[in-house]
Amino acid sequence: GSGDGDEEYVTSCGWTLCTNIERANLIVARGTFTIYTDGGNDDDTDGVVVVSKTVDEGKYTAVLEETLEKASHLQIPMLVTNPDKVRPDKGL
Repeated sequence: GSGDGDEEYVTSCGWTLCTNIERANLIVARGTFTIYTDGGNDDDTDGVVVVSKTVDEGKYTAVLEETLEKASHLQIPMLVTNPDKVRPDKGL
């Protein structure tokens, strides 16, 4: 999705939103517009930063690459919950 309702989606599944990738045990890929991060803070819940692709695509791309690199190194599994191959709002 668009990023709307991401936190509610995660908690409704019984999971806790963790914004520090080094403490996460799962990545939920629900869409391609937002990343929840800690902005470099050491705490899992304080200082949540939402990086939006629609607001700053350059920052979004940098945070995405850094997050996925760390997750790969730590071998954190990813669950893709929205596996669309084509965005319905593009070119249709």
